Amino acid sequence: MQGNGNKSGRIRFKTLLVRGAILVFALVLFVFLNNTSLFSQRPAGKPKILAHRGLAQTFDIKGLKWDSNTASIIHKPEHAFLENTLPSMRAAFDLGADMVEFDVRLTSDQQLAVFHDFLLDYRTDGKGLVASFTMAELRELDLGYGYTADGGKTYPFRGKGTGLMVSAEEVFAAFPDKSFLIHAKDGGETVGRLLTALFKGKSSEWLGKIGVYGDHDTMMVLKSEFPQLKVLSMQTLKRALISYILLGWTGYIPDSMKNAQIHIPLKYARYLWGWPGKFLNRMDSVNTRLVLVAGDGKWSEGFDTEADLATIPDEFNGYVWTNRVDRIASSTKFRRNIDKAESCIDYIEQTGKLWGVSEVTVNDNQTVTMVDATHGGAGCGLTMYDGAANFVASLTLTVGQSVTLSDGHHASLQYTIKSIGSGSAEIDVLERFDARSFGRGITEKRGIVKVASYKGLDSSPKPVK
Repeated sequence: MQGNGNKSGRIRFKTLLVRGAILVFALVLFVFLNNTSLFSQRPAGKPKILAHRGLAQTFDIKGLKWDSNTASIIHKPEHAFLENTLPSMRAAFDLGADMVEFDVRLTSDQQLAVFHDFLLDYRTDGKGLVASFTMAELRELDLGYGYTADGGKTYPFRGKGTGLMVSAEEVFAAFPDKSFLIHAKDGGETVGRLLTALFKGKSSEWLGKIGVYGDHDTMMVLKSEFPQLKVLSMQTLKRALISYILLGWTGYIPDSMKNAQIHIPLKYARYLWGWPGKFLNRMDSVNTRLVLVAGDGKWSEGFDTEADLATIPDEFNGYVWTNRVDRIASSTKFRRNIDKAESCIDYIEQTGKLWGVSEVTVNDNQTVTMVDATHGGAGCGLTMYDGAANFVASLTLTVGQSVTLSDGHHASLQYTIKSIGSGSAEIDVLERFDARSFGRGITEKRGIVKVASYKGLDSSPKPVK
């Protein structure tokens, strides 16, 4: 009897062991299938360039400390621009930056000066704290006074930076339609209140192009006033990443990662559930802006060379932090070479503009208005039709509605609005070419793209078929 009992116990143990193994295998399989990018749709669009402080002078980060005078250790200058100035921002945008980052400091007369250091001594001919000067006084300083690449033997920018310090308000006035990331270097309620005043009355489309990071209390003041605004503090970042690490394997996206601004070094991003493709699709689905930085994220290291860019996954469609927009903007990683577009979808991904549509407006009422490219630009030979096949010169669409462009013979494009939010629209593109009269049948290509408001089309050197 005892032998039978032992045998029965062994059988039960083996049964439990087998069931446990099956359960573990099933769990591992679930986690793998739920987070692998092998079977997921490729994220829409190409990566975008975030130019740190515009086009700035660079320096060696080895041995850098929090209070290092970086103006005194710059590399030999390769251009004439100084960080955090209107000319440097304009140069960055002209080179191809999609977004520019700049710093703000609180002045004695309660304005936000665009400047990085808390001391004036390092870069300028002024002495003391930024907070001790009025905005008018700061404008009189020479922003290029302290820059040297040879230990103080020469100062190549001395005398060339007078009058270049501006306020945040002047930045927005100079570039009303551009995207910016603002680093609030001074924290507290006052800075939050001043930024709130700057943002009051702005459209949701404009706010969708803006991000702010810095002191947590300041970010919370802004978030309470503008829930749609993307903000980042060390607390919000930790909360988002910890929550995702704990729960993301299930496919669940914590609220802390929704409509958020997330900055993460590539070396750590690799360990996020679903990286790269599935994770990026998850972030796109909750309108979160992802910024990829180099190094460990401590000293604003950027992707500044082609070799740096080669480490970024091909699927990545977020923002790439760089200190050298002048070096990387022409890379094929980004949407610059429209002459190499092999399809309409390629063109859209490379330019951010719809083939055959000269103007797109993402409206505040959750609609998108498209204007037919009748006079020039890529795709100007196509005719626009509404859902009832009526010819139209322009059309306003809601989510789920479509517009068709056709040459009347072989080529057609259908744009269907999938979602609208934060100043951009996600559009399902169906590209169709009927070559049966040439004996080649019908070919179709489909893709999902994101497009923001724009006016005017680029000309393509060769037709896209």
